[in-house]
Amino acid sequence: MELIDHAWTISSACSNKRKGRAWGVSEDSYDQHEDCSIIYPIRGFNRNHKTLLKMFEYVDDKGLTIPNTWVLARYVRSDNQDYLRVSFALPQEHYGFPRERKFTNSESPWHVNNYHAFPKRKAFVEKVLKWEKSCRNLINKGFKNKLERSEASRFLPFGDAVLTTE
Repeated sequence: MELIDHAWTISSACSNKRKGRAWGVSEDSYDQHEDCSIIYPIRGFNRNHKTLLKMFEYVDDKGLTIPNTWVLARYVRSDNQDYLRVSFALPQEHYGFPRERKFTNSESPWHVNNYHAFPKRKAFVEKVLKWEKSCRNLINKGFKNKLERSEASRFLPFGDAVLTTE
């Protein structure tokens, strides 16, 4: 939780641009208060981008490969006194999906218009949406100072058992 001075603006986490490519959006924003969650696929990184160059060099030096497709689950909550932004990037390869070959975004099997045709992907997305909803409930309890430590343990780590594709 980050303490904020006395002013901030609504984030772009649930922007209209992102909503068009999202599997799930929950939003309630008003008068500089925000309660937004969004789940959407992200794909690939530009290896030559100046801000990512050092990261790719590090990964390459370690002999590792960065997954090229991810599910991004983002939650943003703010009120008069508190601000929280949580983002989880879930690599699909970690959950048993094959490395995706190069597609345009609209051709990807993970695209919001395509994933329904792939039963395992659809089931995975539905599990992520369910998991995110339970996380949102825990975050809301935390903002009301009613979150018990035992409940918080369900939030982190992000529930591999819940999201497994097996």
